[in-house]
Amino acid sequence: YSFVTNYFHKRKPVKARREQPMKKRESLKIQHTHTIEFCVSDIASAIAAVHGGATSLELCANRLEGGVSPSLGFVEECVRVCRNLSVEVHVLVRPRPGGFVYDQEEFEVILRDISAYINAGVDG
Repeated sequence: YSFVTNYFHKRKPVKARREQPMKKRESLKIQHTHTIEFCVSDIASAIAAVHGGATSLELCANRLEGGVSPSLGFVEECVRVCRNLSVEVHVLVRPRPGGFVYDQEEFEVILRDISAYINAGVDG
């Protein structure tokens, strides 16, 4: 700490040199966009996350086992809450806990879940 403090206190200010006068230019609007995403598994947590500054929600169920696809009712309610607040709603699609190797029947479940979530109005 003392080295850093001494280093900056001993430095002399540097004058900026400009070869030519700066041309008048249009002001730039720089918009920093950051995503603050919360993973939630109930409506109370979703509302708290939105009030806490979330820009995106990831919905899931059964987080203790790694997360699985949430219920359609939960997804629809979160979409309703977030619709006018510029908060994106994303859904974890996973038909069961455990590994990530699925058979044909599980892929059919995944496709039906995705279709239902899209119809519910999710962003991703």
